[in-house]
Amino acid sequence: MAGEAGQPQGHLHRVRHRDAQARQRTRHLRAGHGTLRPRPRTPQIPGRHRGGGDGPPCRTRAASPTARCLVLITTDVGDTLGSFDRPGTAEVLREIALAPDNAAEIDRNILHVVPELTDEVAELVRERLLINPSDWPQIWPTGGFTAYPGTLAALARLAALAPVVALSNVSCIAGPARIGDLLDQCGQHLAGIYTSYQLRARKPQRRCWTTIAADHQVPVSDIVHLGDRVPEDVRGALAVGCRAAVLVNTRDVDVPEDVHRDPRVAVVPDLAGAAEHLAELAGAPA
Repeated sequence: MAGEAGQPQGHLHRVRHRDAQARQRTRHLRAGHGTLRPRPRTPQIPGRHRGGGDGPPCRTRAASPTARCLVLITTDVGDTLGSFDRPGTAEVLREIALAPDNAAEIDRNILHVVPELTDEVAELVRERLLINPSDWPQIWPTGGFTAYPGTLAALARLAALAPVVALSNVSCIAGPARIGDLLDQCGQHLAGIYTSYQLRARKPQRRCWTTIAADHQVPVSDIVHLGDRVPEDVRGALAVGCRAAVLVNTRDVDVPEDVHRDPRVAVVPDLAGAAEHLAELAGAPA
């Protein structure tokens, strides 16, 4: 966050080395190796996709709350754009902990919201989970990210409507390699990638979207968010004031009745369905 040395917030990650040796280094958690450090990007020009030259022209439909030109799209990553390969951080912790039932909670509440794994953070996690220091990994065997078939085509269609920014709840341990894979596979269609460990906040916290809105110089009310989880991606986005939320229901979760009834919410089976829905709302050509 602002004011933390060496941790600028919210800018597009760049993978400087894509070979296997560099990927291994992202997993080696010495001081300064807990994150892929972002590089500043050129800010988005407000309204550039309102039909004024850089983006496609829009036709509005007054009947819908999203029926005007799309300005900015944010999207979840895991189970929306693709799968996070196993094991995850919590699974590794569970294997080495004497109090394994708390591993997922510790992962979410601590490791998702610190920018890197310092000695102090590692000690706190070991104390909370009763992990012997000798069992603490030197190189974490966490998995990466694999895009779903069809994700690239859907992202290309979304990016033709408005800039697309990824927003992921992910730990400072597994996150760098996963974000590296995301960039390798999908980066050409993304205007930015924001992670919880850099933001020091997890969806559904307001800061996730307000930071993105500020960086891209748009109101939060101009953001449409896509994701697969009702509490984080739908309720969180709407609570902060996003224009709309699209539940990309790849996990076939039960959708609460109030979510179904909300005119700001659409439920689609996959990212291609989300792209189709937003194209219709923007009045874009088929």
